[in-house]
Amino acid sequence: MPRFRCLRTQLLILLTLVAPPALEAQRLPACDANVKCPATMICTGQRCLSVDQLYGARFDVLHHTISIAVIPVRALDDRPETRRAAKTLGQVLEHDFGSAPEYRLIPTSRFPFGWREDSTHPATFPKERWRLTEALGAIGGSVRSLAQGRIEVHLYLVPIGLMTVKRAPAIKVFVSSRPRTVRGLAHLFANEVTGAFTGRRGAFGTRIAFSRQVRMGVKEIFVTEYLSKRTEQITHDDSLALLPSWSRDGRLAFTSYRRGNPDLYLDSRTLSARARLNIGASFAPDGRRLALSLSKDGNAELYLLDARNGAILRRLTHRRSVDISPSFSPDGRYLAFVSDRSGTPQVYAMDLRLPDRPARVSKSGSYNTSPNWSSDGSMIVYCGQTAGATRFDLFVYHVRSGHTRRITFSGKNERPWFSPDSRWIVFARKSKTSQRLYLIRPDGSGLRELPVGLGIDTMPAWSF
Repeated sequence: MPRFRCLRTQLLILLTLVAPPALEAQRLPACDANVKCPATMICTGQRCLSVDQLYGARFDVLHHTISIAVIPVRALDDRPETRRAAKTLGQVLEHDFGSAPEYRLIPTSRFPFGWREDSTHPATFPKERWRLTEALGAIGGSVRSLAQGRIEVHLYLVPIGLMTVKRAPAIKVFVSSRPRTVRGLAHLFANEVTGAFTGRRGAFGTRIAFSRQVRMGVKEIFVTEYLSKRTEQITHDDSLALLPSWSRDGRLAFTSYRRGNPDLYLDSRTLSARARLNIGASFAPDGRRLALSLSKDGNAELYLLDARNGAILRRLTHRRSVDISPSFSPDGRYLAFVSDRSGTPQVYAMDLRLPDRPARVSKSGSYNTSPNWSSDGSMIVYCGQTAGATRFDLFVYHVRSGHTRRITFSGKNERPWFSPDSRWIVFARKSKTSQRLYLIRPDGSGLRELPVGLGIDTMPAWSF
């Protein structure tokens, strides 16, 4: 008899897990503004949900979606700069949270009746009314003008769901009313909101540099803001500009053939113009040094250079093999790179204190290249070609466990690069008809194309 009860209990649990959503909804008590839910439940979407049901409906852990409401920022006076700044703040916040895969933006049509009259102060914000929107939090704020073209901006997050945050971000700052400053402030606050919900700041406002073919035989460096459709052309060399790379303070290095040789440039000035190759720059976290592959003495070797003047500080490899594509670890202690010292190109990682004893990262594959270290130090992504294959796929190596995971299974995939929050990887994918930039999560989910136009785009690099 006890055994029968155990089986019956297991069967009931199984039926509960596989019950269709429609049947589950039918069992939920109805509610509205007049009909209240039981004490242990909350009214949302005209249904009473328990804490577990509500948490599951609002925060999808698998797909990392957070429902959020962005209330239009209020202008506290009628000056043009105030209204313009309020409009810009609201537009940028709506675009950030409406475009990011981690979020689901609640439309204003679902805001509670009379929301325009609600308090704009977090302490008096009517959370109970806003819970009907099914948002985990509401973002609001205000702007007023000061003297000499400056404004006072107040932005805040009010947690209104059951997912708690340790600290709800709120800022009150005095800044210039220039649109660029206002846009940057909105991105900054959006990143703080992401950090409050997830424990890790977001990547809003960061930039992605890439090489775009503008005509046959000519490639230039372009830059786009993350999730933006706008691009800016950085170089006008009328040659080949390749392999962009960012420092942590926003400087952009790249290799260009503008004078016939593949020289390294930092922003608008020449940093290394040694004979033959000057390729694959990777900045150390301190920004004072960079790793570079030079072939001035024959085969390509890795060097450490002074990022201020390009002077060679140290030679890192001394082999007959080709050593290229360096990538610093976030603590500056290690360097991932590519070498054919084993016979075929493979990914290695060296301790800069013992550069002659690198460890091999790629354990299989006939050709592995383009490593990039995640900003949290836990992963290295690279592209590799399996035995017998004619295209490259992306692989993520987990530093602590030593496990490698393949995350793409179609297209020709090139030069992956981690986002500054380590949540995403940008890479170039070539098909029969195009070559575009894509995003993918380190676990292989969430593949999506970056909205940067219809160019032939390669070699992306994500800023910090």
